[in-house]
Amino acid sequence: MNRFVSLFSGFGGAALGARLAGLTPVWGVDREPRVVGVARRNGFDVTCSDIREVNFADVPPHEVGQASPECTRVSDANANKGETKEDTMQADAVVRYLHACEPAHFVLENVRGYEGTESLRRIRAALDELGYDHTSAVLCAADYGTPQTRRRLILTASRIGRAKLPTPTHAEHPEPVDLFGFEAPSWNGWYDAIADLLPGLSDCDLAPWQRKRLPGPWDSMLVSQNGYEGAVHTLGVDRALLIQTGNSSDTQAAPGVGCLDADAPANTVYAKPPAVGAVKTAPHVRTVRLSSRCLARFQDFPDDYWLPEAVGLACLGIGNAWPPRFAAAVLSAPGSSAP
Repeated sequence: MNRFVSLFSGFGGAALGARLAGLTPVWGVDREPRVVGVARRNGFDVTCSDIREVNFADVPPHEVGQASPECTRVSDANANKGETKEDTMQADAVVRYLHACEPAHFVLENVRGYEGTESLRRIRAALDELGYDHTSAVLCAADYGTPQTRRRLILTASRIGRAKLPTPTHAEHPEPVDLFGFEAPSWNGWYDAIADLLPGLSDCDLAPWQRKRLPGPWDSMLVSQNGYEGAVHTLGVDRALLIQTGNSSDTQAAPGVGCLDADAPANTVYAKPPAVGAVKTAPHVRTVRLSSRCLARFQDFPDDYWLPEAVGLACLGIGNAWPPRFAAAVLSAPGSSAP
């Protein structure tokens, strides 16, 4: 049996991915009671505790371990980002876990800003001390089928084999292998991910501060928040998407996801409720408020995953999660799952 344990479990995105990879989640831990309640409601055995206080001798036997240390302090979404003592203390807890449990395989997932931190240096040092082979890289979720260009630092480690990273299953610009096919399918687009949900979404309006950013009439132009650049584009396709996660007091481009091409993935989903989602479907424009289920689709969460009615909590858990299909690709890679 390939048993799986998750540290900083959250809503269970990694555990869902583990199931897709043929692993059996047996335990997890997270310190946010409301988040743990949602994970338990969805059938995961998650302990509510600060990881720094966990006695890892009590963790069930397992072959595959995974950690996604809290990332808000080193995330690009944090204008005042910087590693803190709490980050290194959490890393030390991961080190204790490795020494106590010595899983055959270990995977770490985090934001790109985690690379180069003292926290990661300590975890890598522990892996070296314990004899793990390990490797890491920044990977894009869209390369593994998720309809979102979420980029994350991925580290895989193995005590019983060579650590490897997964081969992409999708490509932004697929290369033809012959006259009859392509090496990999194209990235999955945001529109197809939520098209069936759009008719049931409620109409709303853009806030005044959003309208001020429009370069022309709303029926022919659309703002696309591209990361933090707040780039303004003309609407050049039949369908487009806008998601805002900021508020009317924002003076800079708010974190958000958006794209003009209906066949392209969304940008990174953040752990905040979407204020407005604008979808243009020729020949008219609808401005709708996207639901947490829409964001769950962008994160590859299955529709039978129970989401709380509290939108803030739902978006917190979804936005912080590891997209299950992305997680499954990593956990299925040689060296990261038991043979």
